[in-house]
Amino acid sequence: MVKSSNFRCGKCLYFIISIIVLFSAEAYSQKRHSVYLEGLGNAYLAASINYELRLMDPAEGPGIRIGFDLGGSLAAPILANYIIGSEKHKLEIGAGATLFIDQVSQSGNVAEGPQPTGVIAYRYHGPSGFLLRAGWTPILMDRGSAVGWGGVSIGWQF
Repeated sequence: MVKSSNFRCGKCLYFIISIIVLFSAEAYSQKRHSVYLEGLGNAYLAASINYELRLMDPAEGPGIRIGFDLGGSLAAPILANYIIGSEKHKLEIGAGATLFIDQVSQSGNVAEGPQPTGVIAYRYHGPSGFLLRAGWTPILMDRGSAVGWGGVSIGWQF
């Protein structure tokens, strides 16, 4: 009898822990991660591949992002951002730095090391995880000149 009672308590405890884990996993699976390809943008030349993590609410609030340039230079944009808006249409505002590993030169702008950068962008979040971004992504270069251009991104949230 004692073994049967312990077995039932063990099954009950296993069931309760399973339910807690299941609900916890569901809460954390709400598309807090994004991976996207950005044309031009904060990496300065060509394109970059980026990973973004929403720190709190997956729909809005603060997040962090890191990217890697896919063009000829070695550049890595690292930004903190904040997202506000409706379920699908959002505004992204962010600031950080693009770390240039080697020298980049275009139109007389030369950069090496971390260069301040920012972003003001429109974001579309599709219900299936599709992500589209378009915005202004200025970079302040070594010589005090600002490169103010835009970037367009397409990617996925998971």
